[in-house]
Amino acid sequence: MRNSRIRDLQEEQCRLNVDFERQLQQHAQADSRQLADMMRTKLPLELRELLYKYLYLEDAPIPVGSYHFTTYVPEPLRSEETNMTHDEPFILIPEGATRQDHSIERDENIVYPDSRLLDPATYLTFYDNLHDGEKKLVQSIFDALHDFSSHVRPAIASQLHVEFCMMTAYKEPVDEDGHNRDNRHHLNLLEALRVPVYMLKHDLGVDITIIHYDEHVSVFPRNVTAIFQLSEDKWSKEKQAYKAADISYSPSQYYVDIRGSTKPFALDDSIKILYSRWGLSSAFNKECKFSIRESEVWPIRQDLLRSGPMEE
Repeated sequence: MRNSRIRDLQEEQCRLNVDFERQLQQHAQADSRQLADMMRTKLPLELRELLYKYLYLEDAPIPVGSYHFTTYVPEPLRSEETNMTHDEPFILIPEGATRQDHSIERDENIVYPDSRLLDPATYLTFYDNLHDGEKKLVQSIFDALHDFSSHVRPAIASQLHVEFCMMTAYKEPVDEDGHNRDNRHHLNLLEALRVPVYMLKHDLGVDITIIHYDEHVSVFPRNVTAIFQLSEDKWSKEKQAYKAADISYSPSQYYVDIRGSTKPFALDDSIKILYSRWGLSSAFNKECKFSIRESEVWPIRQDLLRSGPMEE
């Protein structure tokens, strides 16, 4: 009896430790992102470069990935089997020993720190359009992320893990099943991510994580990856619907107008988008509540087929 109790306590301790580490990691990632954004916003370029140089071990940038090492062996150990030449760098070390160091040669299959994919200027320009209103902001987010997704090379896609971090500051406290104006704001934001996420996930095979952080929703960052539930077959069906209609996708086609206008969507139509297009009961759900099914808003808005692309 006593041994059973001890075993139960040990299992509970293990479970709590795992849960603590997971929540700590999520919270630390959000704090790190905030610090990085503050550095870029507040520090001039000259000071940032002074800090960035400590991220390198050599004069050349260190590649991101596991295939950027050159093995150095002493001269006596070189042979035809090693495919080494006298022109290659080497370090004289004790017989039989080897050493690995970073190579300065670039590998086209590696994402480097100065890659366009890692340049914040590539995908943060949508902030410039904030003053133009939410609809243009949503479109700008989509355009930037779509551009990012389009520049991922298939040769390295399966090696990548891409994390989307949505950091919001909605004014009204909400729970996961809440319905208010912010619920509709967030639905518009999800629509901006939809196509880029599925392009990376299904077309390229990238490992995807989507995190949402808003202290009015949860004190901890929430992993909402599960709401992007479309299977590869359903994603293919959605793409084919647009191709057959000869219409280019835009998040504005599903934009929910917060002001209650009937153009392009009345507020009540947000329920149709949530249920049928996303399988959600609220835009703040962490996982889907329903299966996505054919309707007037999926795989394509039916009124687009009748009237053609919606005017901006």
